[in-house]
Amino acid sequence: MKFEYDLDMGDYRNYLEHYYQYSIDFRKTYRTRMGLGLVFLLVLYWFLYQRVPETIVIIIELVFLVIYILSLKKLFLYFTVEKDLKKVPSQQFTGHYVAEIFEEKIKIQNYEHVHNKYEIEWEKISNIGENDWYYFLYHDKSVSILPKTRMPEDAQHFIERQLRTKS
Repeated sequence: MKFEYDLDMGDYRNYLEHYYQYSIDFRKTYRTRMGLGLVFLLVLYWFLYQRVPETIVIIIELVFLVIYILSLKKLFLYFTVEKDLKKVPSQQFTGHYVAEIFEEKIKIQNYEHVHNKYEIEWEKISNIGENDWYYFLYHDKSVSILPKTRMPEDAQHFIERQLRTKS
């Protein structure tokens, strides 16, 4: 099964968002920042209430606290992904790819960067992640991104079978 696709930095952004949503380190850091932020806000609110002890101050503080709790994860994810996007040269992921799926391996080649050629045996793929638009094949401290929209249906079914055996 052979198919072609193009990747750009938007695809890499989607991979990073998927990665951080399931990353244990990201969750720990997020919880730490959430806790520190809550402590800071509560102490700040206590000082504000000591100076202006009115009900409206409590209501405003509660509104800001709810906004903080609801928006922190999305903001933290956004800034983490943006920071990582700046670290990686775009040519590492972008370009025109050709993938060929076999029973025992998958070949992926980026034709714009000849040195980006992988032949990966299915046993060497440590994990297969997915979201609505992509499959993410984790291998040898690297990841290969396969867009579902460009894959033939039989290739998707094959990767779904591989996904079930990996989980």
